[in-house]
Formats: sequence, C-alpha cells, structure tokens
Amino acid sequence: MVSESVRRLLRHTRTRESEMAGLERDLAGIFGIDERSLEARRAFVRLGREEQALLQRLLPWAERVAPELARRFYDWQFAFAPTRAFFEQ
Repeated sequence: MVSESVRRLLRHTRTRESEMAGLERDLAGIFGIDERSLEARRAFVRLGREEQALLQRLLPWAERVAPELARRFYDWQFAFAPTRAFFEQ
C-alpha cells in the first residue's frame, strides 16, 4: 500500500514527456552538460564501454524493480516524522 505522502509527492513530480525534454535541455545548458563534460565525468568514475554495456543489459531489470524499490524507500522515509514533515510543508 502506497502511503498518501508518496502519492502526493508523485503527483507533484509528474510532467509530460515534452515538458521534461525541454526541462532537460534547459538544465543541461545551465549546468554545462554536454558530450565533452559527460565524457570527462565517465572517465572520472571509470565508467568505460564495458561498464556502460553492462548497465545497458541491466536496464530491463532496473526498470522492472524500480517502482517497488521507490515505493519501499519512500514509505520508509515518510515513516520518520521529521522527514514526512519536511515534505508536507
């Protein structure tokens, strides 16, 4: 059972794909994220082609378990009164 706090948070964070794509472009520009900077970040965390391929193979599993993982995480977070109060403000 998803808590009401989680439902409220999800309602506030939903946007249409077109709005999200525009937001991503805007944020990428603001934070200077381009292919060159992404390559530098990948090098820093040692995320090479093999690691990227492994993550790509794990994507179907991650997409399958993410909703339940997120639900459990936020239910646990909102069970703690100070955290719940912060997000309810």
